Amino acid sequence: MENSFAQQSPAPDEWRVQSKNDLRASGQVQSLNRALKIMLALGHHGEGLSLSAIARMVGLPTSTAHRLLTTLQNERFVVFDGSRLKWRVGAQAHRVGQAYSATE
Repeated sequence: MENSFAQQSPAPDEWRVQSKNDLRASGQVQSLNRALKIMLALGHHGEGLSLSAIARMVGLPTSTAHRLLTTLQNERFVVFDGSRLKWRVGAQAHRVGQAYSATE
């Protein structure tokens, strides 16, 4: 069962997607911003999150969150645990984190 934070508490603002107009005004790419928000949420929940929890936390429709997760999965940034029906951070995300840590 997911932790109570994922089920009840609102997600921190840093995980919530911005409006299309705000992103456009700041020169950001909407799909990349959305994918990174998903990664932030997953990074704080090592045990994994269900699709519905992810969508709720970042403020996206489940269909949009699923398409983004599938793309991230194809690039190995996330993995799906079919037995638990949860998404987790994948190997590529760890490699990026390790590269950052090596520069510190």
